[in-house]
Amino acid sequence: MANPHDHPTALKDLQDSIYRERVLHARSLTTEQRISDVFEMAEVSIHMAHAGAMHQLGTSDENEGWQLVKTWNDRRGRAHDYRFYITERPSMERTFFNSPPKCLIEPRLWKFLAWL
Repeated sequence: MANPHDHPTALKDLQDSIYRERVLHARSLTTEQRISDVFEMAEVSIHMAHAGAMHQLGTSDENEGWQLVKTWNDRRGRAHDYRFYITERPSMERTFFNSPPKCLIEPRLWKFLAWL
């Protein structure tokens, strides 16, 4: 395969063909295959969180890592239950000073989110 950077449109053509293949593959999956992929991705993300927790703690004890992952999940669950997440994108007319958010959130985060 030639270097895609040698021709101005070759890289775009390569990206388009990869995207097209991935879309066609995703469309060809059965419901069972899609559900299986979801569970596989969830398992991978849980193990990545565990590895990150162990790295953050600087330990090789798996139980300590799983305990930190549980703490993170509990915290996320509490934030969701108490509606600490923004459920609507702020409109462009709103600013930090003239309109409070529709949920409880730290003011410094709201100031940042107002610019999105």
